[in-house]
Amino acid sequence: MNHLVACYVAFSALTLAACAASPDTRHHMVATYARQHGFQPKVVDGNEEYCSTRPHGTHQCVTEATMAVYMDHTSTTVPLVCSGSSC
Repeated sequence: MNHLVACYVAFSALTLAACAASPDTRHHMVATYARQHGFQPKVVDGNEEYCSTRPHGTHQCVTEATMAVYMDHTSTTVPLVCSGSSC
């Protein structure tokens, strides 16, 4: 019986290890965030950047590192709530 439990624990550990986040997870999170906010990946001067698909905005193209900062900032910032003319 102990052998069966040991096999089950080993199998569970291997399964969890296989499902663990890969190094590309952060890249995929940033890419998803960018897409959801109107950016798409493009090559600019030989570098991959995320460029806005909207005609107006303060930054037309940003690096992945900058997009990650945007993503981190918006996920930890409480949205501004205002009422009436105070906005």
